[in-house]
Amino acid sequence: MEAARRVQVWAAEDLKLPPLMSFVHPDNLASQAVAKRLGAEPMSPTELRGEPRLRFRHVLPA
Repeated sequence: MEAARRVQVWAAEDLKLPPLMSFVHPDNLASQAVAKRLGAEPMSPTELRGEPRLRFRHVLPA
């Protein structure tokens, strides 16, 4: 978890990237839980390479 948080900070502060996104298969409950623990906001579902995906937008805490 700590490594993922550091990547988020690095991407936002050093690389000046927009918020990171996670695309998770609906059956992958473990990855959904990680995204939520990282504070990711759920977005509307989408499709990726013909497969359903849940979308999460990662926002750094203020």
